[in-house]
Amino acid sequence: ILPAFSGIAMHDGWKPYDVFTDCRHVLCHAHLLRDLQGIIDSTGQKWAQQMQGFLTQALHLKKQYKGILQKVEQENLVTIYQSILKENQVYSSKPKKKGKQTPAQNLWNRFVKYDDRILA
Repeated sequence: ILPAFSGIAMHDGWKPYDVFTDCRHVLCHAHLLRDLQGIIDSTGQKWAQQMQGFLTQALHLKKQYKGILQKVEQENLVTIYQSILKENQVYSSKPKKKGKQTPAQNLWNRFVKYDDRILA
């Protein structure tokens, strides 16, 4: 199905999906919220708590505006998202360690790298 699909593909961010270039990729907020909760439960990291609150707020706004947010609301959400990442910068200044990264590092990198897919 996906090789010929040209719409919006919402998924969990599994890397093999990226080979399908005719569609627009969007990351599923339910998966992100689940992953954030896992980081909160295991590490209590502040950025994960803030991002979880942000995504919850964004989903409420989307429902309130029936999926069509005004430009000012969209810009406000982008500003909040960027400020959470900027204020916390958990892993951005640290060089990549040899070996496997932690789940928190992987999730942080996903929020930094795929902001366009998360804020879609």
